[in-house]
Amino acid sequence: MKFIFILTISLLGFSAHSEEITCRRPMYNQSEWSFPNCARKLSTGEWEYKKELLGKLNFGKNNLAPVCIDNDNGCYWVNRDGKMAQVLGIEGSADDFSQGLARHKKNGKIGFIDESLKIVITPKYDFAFPFEGNQTAAVCTGCKDASGPNDDHGKLVGGSWYLINKSGKVLKSCGSIEGPTALPPVNCTKN
Repeated sequence: MKFIFILTISLLGFSAHSEEITCRRPMYNQSEWSFPNCARKLSTGEWEYKKELLGKLNFGKNNLAPVCIDNDNGCYWVNRDGKMAQVLGIEGSADDFSQGLARHKKNGKIGFIDESLKIVITPKYDFAFPFEGNQTAAVCTGCKDASGPNDDHGKLVGGSWYLINKSGKVLKSCGSIEGPTALPPVNCTKN
């Protein structure tokens, strides 16, 4: 009898390791731009976009589409296979790629992904600025959010700041930030 019950549950498509959520296109909150049950959480903890809904997304030249999830307020890049990678949400949209990398968020830490959604710098930083023209990014460990309720952009304070290259190698230590600011330490912007 127990076998029949488990088999019935499996045939009905229920899964104890799957959770479905509602997605929306970035920058829009209207219902016509929302897609209920658009993705499912896999047993690995990763999200997968439903293949039957991929045609509703606007894929860019890099074959990626931005999606934000209402339930956890996160933003993701989705590829044409439905693979999703969480990135920082910037002004209601997914963080753009800069120098071929985007800031990836996992378990509250920041790293970087490439346009194939592969992690190229493991998420271990508390914050990171995008890579700039000189192929470097300012990152911090131990910095804290010091934003006020009326701040348009986040402000940070404290922590240890570093300048890294695109392979994640630390090029130099830049010290700390004493007062709340939306900028990295001055000596952490150039190599």
